[in-house]
Amino acid sequence: MAQAADRYKEPPEPEDDSLIKLYTDYVVKKLKAAAALEEEAYEDAVNEYGSDCGGIAKIKKNMDIFSAEVSNIMSAADCISDDPSLLFTGKFSVKFDKVTFYSSGSAKDADGKKMDIQFDQTVIDSVKDKRNACKAAFEKFGGEFTYEDIRSDYIIHAEISEKLFGLMNDVFAEERRLKNEKNALGFSDAEQIACSLLCSRLPDGTVEKSPLAKELSDYFSIVMIDEFQDSTAVQELIFRMISKDGTAEIPGRNFFAVGDVKQSIYRFRCADPRIFMKNIANSVPYSEEGSEPAYILLNRNFRSSHHVVEFVNAVFRVIMSKQNGGIDYGDGQRLVVGRKDETYPGLCELDVIREADTAADARTIAARIAQMMADGYPVRDAEPGKTRPCQYDDFCILLRGRSDFALYEAALTALDIPVYADVAADLLDAPHVRPFAALLRVLDNPAQDVELSSVLLSPLYPYTPDDLVQLRAAVRGGSLYAAVLHGSDPRFAPFLQDMEVYRELARTLTVGQLIEELFARTGYLAAVGAMPDGARCRDDLLAFAAWAANAGARGLSALVRAWRTFRNSWVRSANTRKQRKMRRSKTTWKTCRW
Repeated sequence: MAQAADRYKEPPEPEDDSLIKLYTDYVVKKLKAAAALEEEAYEDAVNEYGSDCGGIAKIKKNMDIFSAEVSNIMSAADCISDDPSLLFTGKFSVKFDKVTFYSSGSAKDADGKKMDIQFDQTVIDSVKDKRNACKAAFEKFGGEFTYEDIRSDYIIHAEISEKLFGLMNDVFAEERRLKNEKNALGFSDAEQIACSLLCSRLPDGTVEKSPLAKELSDYFSIVMIDEFQDSTAVQELIFRMISKDGTAEIPGRNFFAVGDVKQSIYRFRCADPRIFMKNIANSVPYSEEGSEPAYILLNRNFRSSHHVVEFVNAVFRVIMSKQNGGIDYGDGQRLVVGRKDETYPGLCELDVIREADTAADARTIAARIAQMMADGYPVRDAEPGKTRPCQYDDFCILLRGRSDFALYEAALTALDIPVYADVAADLLDAPHVRPFAALLRVLDNPAQDVELSSVLLSPLYPYTPDDLVQLRAAVRGGSLYAAVLHGSDPRFAPFLQDMEVYRELARTLTVGQLIEELFARTGYLAAVGAMPDGARCRDDLLAFAAWAANAGARGLSALVRAWRTFRNSWVRSANTRKQRKMRRSKTTWKTCRW
């Protein structure tokens, strides 16, 4: 920031000023666009009037003026490219004479007789509009200010930037002080520290590898990055610094990245998908003989059938473009059916129910599944090239959230369709449920280091990772619970007291009653309700409590066994079903409302 502020104190000469160069490039680009517009207007006029202007003298005179203007404009744009000072000396200008575009006129025919000629007024109006747009763009840059004006701006900005950057330094210093007090680092802090360790800045401002980066780049055999389209500029620099022969400008020869710019979803976290596109643009198609940076297109879809691929391509060919999405959905982006021997066409349908509510949506999907089951709709069999009638577990309904699960479950059950809603799997992984779930497991068996760590580091208790490190350093053997129990650190006394009370409750109460008691004593349910999106988090915790009370009807140990069985069986089964659905043909779409 200090370097950025210093550049304002001593303005460089015009030919050395990068800001003036940027401004000049911008102006030239705009002027050439205006010149191209003028040239296009002239060509339209020639096409309408004809090369001899229909023999009408007044039109030919105006067209000669028009032609000269086009040449002068193109020449002026080139002159500014060669000599940017023309922008600041006031010598840059182009004269626009008055040109009248006639929509009619009279001329003599071959026999000398007078005849009237009419031209297309729509074309003439279009030519006039294009020429006026060119004039407006051109006149905007004609000697608007001098270089002395720029120098005075530098002086003003030097004072402002010095105070601004000083204020920013004070803010950053205070932020660092507060974080140091709490021994805390944010993710961006870690990135910046990594950059400072891996990069060395030379006096001219260029960046090269630090000794540590050179050592690490020799250590790593391969640097592999997934989801590269969601990388930031800082992350890209880190990747390049630790790759072999990598520089700040180009990645090293052992750098491999996989990504899909169409799946970029983290711009709000400063991810820049243009980084991915830039790397592709600076590469060549892969060949075994090549030594340049290369890319391989992974656009073959081995899961979906012909109709699904065709439908996806048809939709995105229309809605995705450079202007809307950053890329054109063309070669290299559109999907290609990967199975060369694929003969199964599959099915992809879009059902539109106007003004339907969620319940109607659920009924429609349930009825469609029932119909397909009755018809014995064919789906791919595990044996290649063969089909079989569909089964209930071939269907998967994808929703935005869990709030409407009950409606869909009711609609499917009404038609005797067996249904499984993957509610608990989501709940067990929810960050606001995990600590409380871990507490239940610790009450059943406290000698579980992972679960106990989760409880101690949760909002239920005030302990920090450093506290656990110090505890482990003092008591190295045995379980973490043994270290808490037999260690001499008095800070863990409240936790041990809670454990004694809670474990006694667990021996005398049902799981449902135990959970209610824990909610009351810990205040955790209220704390979850105060989180961002607290109402949903609270509902999730209550839903988990209801599931746990039912699964633990025979006691806390039974709950833990059901838990283990659920995670090892149901979740794996659910994930397997999800993967299997993706390989098969039928996709049940969430109904669109128009």
